[in-house]
Amino acid sequence: MKEIKLLIGHIIVGFGGAIWRGFVLSLLWTWFAVPLGIPQVSIAFVLGFECLVRMLSYTLVPDIGAELEKTILKYTPRKKVEVDDSTDKFVRDALLAVFVPLVFLVTGYIFHLLG
Repeated sequence: MKEIKLLIGHIIVGFGGAIWRGFVLSLLWTWFAVPLGIPQVSIAFVLGFECLVRMLSYTLVPDIGAELEKTILKYTPRKKVEVDDSTDKFVRDALLAVFVPLVFLVTGYIFHLLG
């Protein structure tokens, strides 16, 4: 049952994160590309374009995070706390889905105000 809840959560966060990213990207496009004479784009267009760019620039990179964490924990004296890896990954992915676009939005807004 827990796995089903996590799967549903991943799907919701995935779609919600995609819409949020699309909104942020279309807003940044409005601020920085439209003044150059490039037409306004929709959230759906931005998401499709993002898929295109990701497909063209895709590379398989090994995940070194787990190895690095093991190395750090090996030399750090502390009490071991058991954390469910799937829940931990879900929380990390959810936070990244919200905060990475937010950082770009805030940064872009500052540049928009300065420009």
